[in-house]
Amino acid sequence: MTTNGAQTTPKLVASLEDIDRWRRESDAEADREHKEICDEQEKIRQEIADREQRLDALGQRKGEVESHKASLPNEQLRRQRDAALKNLAGDRGIIAARGSLYGDAVKARERTVTELIEQPEYHKLVKEYEEFQEVEVTLETLPKSYRGAIEAHHASVTKQLEPVFDAMAADIEQVDATSVAVDAPDGVPEALAVVVPTPYEICSKWTERAEDLSALVAYRIVGAVGGMLNAIGASDAPIQYAEYENALAIQVWLGDSEVQGNVKPVLEDLIDEVNTKAAELEAGRLRIGLVWLEPEVIAPDDEDADSAEVN
Repeated sequence: MTTNGAQTTPKLVASLEDIDRWRRESDAEADREHKEICDEQEKIRQEIADREQRLDALGQRKGEVESHKASLPNEQLRRQRDAALKNLAGDRGIIAARGSLYGDAVKARERTVTELIEQPEYHKLVKEYEEFQEVEVTLETLPKSYRGAIEAHHASVTKQLEPVFDAMAADIEQVDATSVAVDAPDGVPEALAVVVPTPYEICSKWTERAEDLSALVAYRIVGAVGGMLNAIGASDAPIQYAEYENALAIQVWLGDSEVQGNVKPVLEDLIDEVNTKAAELEAGRLRIGLVWLEPEVIAPDDEDADSAEVN
């Protein structure tokens, strides 16, 4: 229909065109949104794939960490064992080195004594002193007056020999070395194993070797162990001497004893007493120390490590 001769678009046609435009715009909007959704889905799928890959990597690493953690106790024991053996060997070396210096100091004291008794005034007195020692047991068979004269003369000789006796009893001169602490092993109430950083031959060949510093250290520790057993009421506990890595091991079974008291502080107190009173340790500038370790640290894998604890 026209008005005033001007041609116009029919309303229906205009409506249909509007509808077509709406459809095109709607299709374009839907296509745009559809593409965004697809892109977002692909992005999420990629992220999921990346995270799954990361999960796989984390799972593998988790297994490695768990395996490593499970191996730590054995690795700790291995390192402790290596450290214990290394220090045991080191302590043996220290005692051996100090033993040589200590031996020189003892010989120096012996030379002083020898030089004294070789002097004419002392040489004769020493001979008389030794002769008295030989006949002393027979004095009771002699007349009282004769015996008294001999004893009086011997007292006079002894008095005159005081410089010699003083030289014999003189303190050993301290060695020229830095003071160090030597670790001495220990144990627990059921069983005790003390590994001493001295050669095992002190026990196996004690009749063949000299009483050197290593032997004196071993004697002191054996004495401390015996004192500890007596103090805790286990003086009848069986003791065995064995070899551990070329060192002396004192093994004590306490399982059948009525242990009264704590082994650790008792033994520590006795070792402290040794450190205070032992002249050879002071001369050698050594100090015995206790290190308490779990039995597995030094016990071989094929032995029962539950029956003893050492250091």
